[in-house]
Amino acid sequence: MPTLSFELPEDHLRDLGTNPAEAARNLRLAAAFHLCGRGQISTGKAARLAGLSYAEFLEEATRQKVDLYHYDIEEIKEEITRPLPSGVGLDAMKQSIA
Repeated sequence: MPTLSFELPEDHLRDLGTNPAEAARNLRLAAAFHLCGRGQISTGKAARLAGLSYAEFLEEATRQKVDLYHYDIEEIKEEITRPLPSGVGLDAMKQSIA
């Protein structure tokens, strides 16, 4: 895996975390949120960039109130009223989620 490094002014480091490792984690997470929120990378790739599992990434986005999905109300209404593809049962979907 490639490694990136760059210089960071001391006062920026203090703003980003208590130590370089925490600052690096916060920068990776911020980059992942930004790129994912702009639609440049998927949530899966963003999670890997942040060094988190997919579930951890979504939980962290929720904790930090980051909007990763930009849908308006009409798009949401359209999506939930769209019929399921043939062969896909609602009960099977509920069971797989539970």
